[in-house]
Amino acid sequence: QSHLNLSNANSGVYCRRLTTMATLSRPVLKWLQELAILPKSSRWDFANGYLVAQIFNAYYPDLVLMHSFDPGVALDRKLANWDMLRTFFKTQSIAVQEDFVEGTIHCKPGAAEALVEQIYTLLTKKSLPPRSTDFTDFAYQCTLPPHARATAVSAIRSNVRPTELVAHPDQIQTTQRLDSIVYHQQALRTTERAVDPDRFGITLRGPTGHALSSPSSPTRTLTPTSPGPIAAMTCTQVKVAQSLRSPVDLRASLSG
Repeated sequence: QSHLNLSNANSGVYCRRLTTMATLSRPVLKWLQELAILPKSSRWDFANGYLVAQIFNAYYPDLVLMHSFDPGVALDRKLANWDMLRTFFKTQSIAVQEDFVEGTIHCKPGAAEALVEQIYTLLTKKSLPPRSTDFTDFAYQCTLPPHARATAVSAIRSNVRPTELVAHPDQIQTTQRLDSIVYHQQALRTTERAVDPDRFGITLRGPTGHALSSPSSPTRTLTPTSPGPIAAMTCTQVKVAQSLRSPVDLRASLSG
């Protein structure tokens, strides 16, 4: 894990990890149309691997047989389709990045687009600008004002899919993913405090311990105020007369 240098209060390095919008590039869309593949939503349509199998079926019709693949959307169907595709990739020495595959299976934002574009470059031998492998929502969180950004709990809910926990029940892997999310969340919070220390009442200090905050922007301090005198309170006991009637007698008197 890389550590952030936050000694400069104006450094927004962490928030500059913004990625481009998760859409397929124009050459890739034209290429898919030539293959008679028209996805409505790349994030969901490529998740089960069926359309990916159609792409490779156009180039390897004798090795990728479409009747072996299931167009269903259930998790077991997805995993079965991708297991066959992984076996095909291995036998044909096709270097498809596993992070792209995992992100596509679990419908991570931007993963399907990155996978399809990598397949495009492998099959057509044409180059495209590289995409980010960060399939979390941290780039989106950086575009939000600090008060609207997600908490650590919300970040875990947004970036860990339930299907991931089912497909990978290993607690060690799950703990590593959660630790990574919490680490980035803490780094983002640390950057917020470094960029705007006055908002949090923080005094930034350099390596030698001297304060970095300017005199024009003093650090806010909270001074507790002493509570005022409490007025005297008098309590009076109230006596309530208890009824000697039974509930039946009361209902009879009311009905009468």
